[in-house]
Amino acid sequence: MKNVTFHIVLLAAVVLLLQACNVNSPIELKDQRTPDVVEISFLKDKPDTTIIEGLEAKPTRDITGLTQEDEDKYPATILINGGKTDFAGAQNSFSLSRLIIKDRKTPIPFSGTIGKLQIIPHLDVGKAKIDNSEFTKTDLIIQIKSLTLIPVRAGVVYKLANDPAQNTSGFRGISQFEYKPNYQYVIEAEGKDSIRQFSKSIQSPDQITIVNPKPAGLVFSDEDLVVEWHGAVGEVARLMISTYDEKTGHVQKPLMLLTARPTTNSLVISSKVLKLVPKAPNGRYMLSFISTNRYETSIPGYADKVLVQAASIYNLTVSIR
Repeated sequence: MKNVTFHIVLLAAVVLLLQACNVNSPIELKDQRTPDVVEISFLKDKPDTTIIEGLEAKPTRDITGLTQEDEDKYPATILINGGKTDFAGAQNSFSLSRLIIKDRKTPIPFSGTIGKLQIIPHLDVGKAKIDNSEFTKTDLIIQIKSLTLIPVRAGVVYKLANDPAQNTSGFRGISQFEYKPNYQYVIEAEGKDSIRQFSKSIQSPDQITIVNPKPAGLVFSDEDLVVEWHGAVGEVARLMISTYDEKTGHVQKPLMLLTARPTTNSLVISSKVLKLVPKAPNGRYMLSFISTNRYETSIPGYADKVLVQAASIYNLTVSIR
């Protein structure tokens, strides 16, 4: 009798379970995490079309982690960057350390068939090094568009770099540099003319690898976007959205910058934010995720603000619809 009762109870449980499975209850499979608070900035492109900087080719991806607004605010920048680029199977990494100090107070006047220009010179600070590696000091030759290209020397740029893809002309002839994550870097310069000796230090953030969205993936603007990564993020996370031309392989125009301070390895971007992204003619965009430590400082003998930044950068392309 006990066995009969047991089977009846079991059969009833199975029937109830089957009935429950047939109930048209909604099953939500989408990510239900609350969107993160992000600061939104609409970006401007470099306005000057009369000047070609001889050391910099049209970018194929972001290697500086800087916007034009950063460049305008900080005429002097000390960068220590490491990054990866993933174009759906074509992956490469890069490292860049760079020191630039612009002299806005004494621009170089230039007159020609295109009219009058003022070129901002880049100051020489003598020998400079990062840890025990001396920077390569390279003349900055500005080529001005006129009836012919007119070269004008505009000071110097300090660089160390490593780019196995060799698709950034600004790295050619530059001594090697390999980005170290979670490392305390020290940058020193002996000083020259009005610029006195200085030393700055900064901790580099962990190396970041984006795992979502996927390279060449599809992002829907009516759904929240969950950006996920491996590696501990720095003090600030920045996501730069730019238009991208697949035919030329070049970034066309920076559009939007999202800034956040995530406490986990993910950042949820609201669909309301995605709908604000300006439309690209081909629907293709480059996402540059920038995990950064940065601070504002000063240099003895230099009146303007100085930005010191260490960043891990990850570039990938997506379609947004």
